[in-house]
Amino acid sequence: MILLHLIISLLMLQTEYWKRGFMEVVSPNLYNVKLWQTSGHWLHYAVCFVLTQQLQCYMSVTLVNS
Repeated sequence: MILLHLIISLLMLQTEYWKRGFMEVVSPNLYNVKLWQTSGHWLHYAVCFVLTQQLQCYMSVTLVNS
């Protein structure tokens, strides 16, 4: 039931965006690699990340849902 309410809320929000002329932009999330190293995910899933170097540190784009 909670999931149904969440979906309805998101659809209503999207409809409001469209009414006002806004367009939703879906883009990948960039994370500092230190986050994955600290959590322990880096050891197991390093092959699933795409790395880019931004502002003197490594950032990762996940290829899986985060």
